[in-house]
Amino acid sequence: MYRDIVPAKTTDFAVMFLLTEGLYVEVLQNVALFAELRGKYKVTASGVFVAPTFICCSYK
Repeated sequence: MYRDIVPAKTTDFAVMFLLTEGLYVEVLQNVALFAELRGKYKVTASGVFVAPTFICCSYK
């Protein structure tokens, strides 16, 4: 995972696309997992309906 996030060459975060909204909700409901992904690994979870919004807002 760390090889893909190289702040000098890429952004300092990653977006983990989860294919189903059910899986996305499972990750969000597990507060410890979500906090570890965001804090330790700088990974943001994104679901089917959230991904387009996240991508559009990232470019502004």
